[in-house]
Amino acid sequence: MTPEQAAPPSRRRQIVAWALGSIEAREAEEPLLGLLEKDAVAWEERMRILPPGGMMNVPYFAVEGARVWGATAMVLAEFIAVIEELAG
Repeated sequence: MTPEQAAPPSRRRQIVAWALGSIEAREAEEPLLGLLEKDAVAWEERMRILPPGGMMNVPYFAVEGARVWGATAMVLAEFIAVIEELAG
């Protein structure tokens, strides 16, 4: 058990994000340390809707079995970059 897991829920630093599942949006929590792991970001291919069309690789965070991608993933990535910069 990590110190993060041993801490009472009120003292855990968590990220709460809306994750789009196959049917609905839902709230999901992920410990901040989990998002800082090197393998926290995965990639998948998605069909590009706008021209020029075709497939594109899209990054996402896997959170509680859901994929957090798009603008939410971009905000999380920027937040993580700030945390990493502050940590030096």
